[in-house]
Amino acid sequence: MSERRVALLRGINVGRAKRLAMADLRALVEDLGYGDVRTLLNSGNIIFTVPRTKRGDAAARIEKAIASRLGVSARVYVLTAAGYFKSQMAIYVMDLLIVASLCVVLIPQLGISGSAVAMLVSQLSQVVLATVLIWIVLRKLGTSAAVPPFDSDGAT
Repeated sequence: MSERRVALLRGINVGRAKRLAMADLRALVEDLGYGDVRTLLNSGNIIFTVPRTKRGDAAARIEKAIASRLGVSARVYVLTAAGYFKSQMAIYVMDLLIVASLCVVLIPQLGISGSAVAMLVSQLSQVVLATVLIWIVLRKLGTSAAVPPFDSDGAT
């Protein structure tokens, strides 16, 4: 059975340094034996499938191939698709909690009316609660249900 992975390349296509064409990057990853290779816009992020026969350190293989074939040195981090999604969801929930906390502390100091603050805090808490509930449902459904398809608009 194959497994979906996400490769994150550090510092690719930021400014004028370390420029990589996504078509070249896709071809390189396919040449390494990985399947269903997709890149996201011009980000250097790659979504791919690891066949059972290609187990091992995908990050090291991709990093070495980019340096030798494309002449660009970049650190590569590879996560399972489920692991990536879960880490992003955790970051999102923490960001929402921080924003809600700041609103409770700072908005009254800005002279905004109590009813406006109450409405804002109510809206933020509903978003946080909905996000946490989605997280719980996805965890209960299991790993495979918690992974987005990665075939949305913008994936090439």
